[in-house]
Amino acid sequence: MTKRIFRGIFFVSIITMLLSIVFIIGVQYQFYSESQLSSLKNEAYYISNIIDDNSEYLESIKNSEDRIPLIDSDGAVLFDNRYDVSLMQNHSDRKEIKEAMENGSGYSVRFSETISRKTCYYALKLEDGKVLRLSNSRASIFSTVMTLLSPLCAIIIASVVLSYVLASIISKKLLKPINEMDIEKPIIEESYEELSPIIKKINAQNRKIRAQISALTQSRREFEIISDNMSE
Repeated sequence: MTKRIFRGIFFVSIITMLLSIVFIIGVQYQFYSESQLSSLKNEAYYISNIIDDNSEYLESIKNSEDRIPLIDSDGAVLFDNRYDVSLMQNHSDRKEIKEAMENGSGYSVRFSETISRKTCYYALKLEDGKVLRLSNSRASIFSTVMTLLSPLCAIIIASVVLSYVLASIISKKLLKPINEMDIEKPIIEESYEELSPIIKKINAQNRKIRAQISALTQSRREFEIISDNMSE
C-alpha cells in the first residue's frame, strides 16, 4: 500500500509540474505575441503621423529593428528600410495588405521553416491610399523551448528529485497511524477520521470474538464439571 500511495503522489507531482511548465511557457509566449502586435501598431501610428507632414522621415529610420516598407495602392513597394525596392515583388496579394486596403489595417503571422521563426506583419492604410507595413520576427514556440532547454532540464531534474523525496515522506507519514494501530484496541482519535467506520467494525468484531471466546470458555467449564462428576 505504501508503494501505491508513493507512486500516486510521485506521478501526480510530476504531471502537475510538467503541465505547469507548459502552461507558463504558453502564457508567456502569448503575452509576448500580444505585446509585439501592440508595439507594431503603436509604431505604425507614430510613423504615419510623422510622414504625413515629413515624407523624408522614412530615410531616417533605415536602422530600425523593425522592417518598414511603404507600399503603393497598387501593391508596388515604394520604400523599404532594408532591401532594394527595385528587386521586390508586388505586395498586393499579401494578407495584411489586402486587409489594410479594405478595412484600414491588417495583421498576419507567417512562419519561416528556414530560420524557425515567426514574422508578424501589421499594415496601416494612410490617408493618401498608401500602406505602411511594419514587421518583426520572433522565435517559434519550439525554438523558445529549445532555447530554454538547459534550464528546463535542470528544473525538471530538481523537481523529480524533490517530488521523489516528498512523495516518500508523505506516503510513510500517511500510513504511520495505520501501521502503528493497536488492532486489539484501536482508538479513533489516534487515526484519520476517514478510518472511523473501519475502526468501529474492528471494535465490533473484537467484541463479538471476545463474547464467543467467553461463551466457549463457559461451555468448556460446564463440560469439565459434568465430566468430573460423572460415574465411570
